[in-house]
Amino acid sequence: MPSNAFAEIIARLSSVISSQPADMVKIVDEGVYELSQVGEPSAAKFLLPLLDDGCSHQECMFSIIHAAEAAPLDAYVADLLAVYPAIAASSPEWASIVLLRVLNSDPAREIIVRALRESDTPAKAAVAYIATKINERSPEFTGKTMGVLLAARA
Repeated sequence: MPSNAFAEIIARLSSVISSQPADMVKIVDEGVYELSQVGEPSAAKFLLPLLDDGCSHQECMFSIIHAAEAAPLDAYVADLLAVYPAIAASSPEWASIVLLRVLNSDPAREIIVRALRESDTPAKAAVAYIATKINERSPEFTGKTMGVLLAARA
């Protein structure tokens, strides 16, 4: 269970991302810094659902991704898979970017393939769907998506 301070920061970030005020970049950067000071071990599980395909400030979305990726790799992948169905449904473009970042790292790709074999059906379906969309857009990624596609079908 995250601390009250952590939950308040996540709520503030969610509100800022929804309203997109002029000083959004500054507010998001401050919030991400505050989160790093709180030290929530499952931060990615709460950060990644903040990704928004409609956000006009990509740098804010990347700040959120970088903060989520600061977790140990095993924990990050577990948290990512826990929320991936929701992210793939609400923000498929950012879901694609997050998955591509995992696929472009050999250690992360190995971990997600192992974790997918044990994942629930919604996580497997969401990863398979986004991986297939990545292949349709950029066939050169087929070699990197093959492992997750096979694991998602196991």
